[in-house]
Amino acid sequence: MARLFQNFPDAIARTVEIAKACRSRSANSNTNIPTSRCRTANRAAASEDLTWTGARERYSLDRYPEGIPADVQKRLRDELQLIAKLDYARYFLTVYDVVAFARNHDKEILCQGRGSAANSAVCFCLGIPR
Repeated sequence: MARLFQNFPDAIARTVEIAKACRSRSANSNTNIPTSRCRTANRAAASEDLTWTGARERYSLDRYPEGIPADVQKRLRDELQLIAKLDYARYFLTVYDVVAFARNHDKEILCQGRGSAANSAVCFCLGIPR
């Protein structure tokens, strides 16, 4: 890179400076996530409650006489465990609140995920994607 930018000696130094500034805040940090309307200190428990309530609605007994399929239950438990471990419950609750607010005001909101979020059973059960 130094050879490519030899006519711009400050470019490499500035790039390193910017990279260091970006590293000071982790991309996975929860520090910039707004606080949801969750009224309990245990956000993980609140997100779990909402997820299982949503799962019972999505997998209603009239469509699934046996209840929530075992593979879905396992996936939900695994995802919820990871969400709790990474302390991401606040993120899920906030997105849930934003989507619920929009829908309660007769506004449709585009909900799409990338990577594993796009296939998240928790998101599905929270009603984030329709």
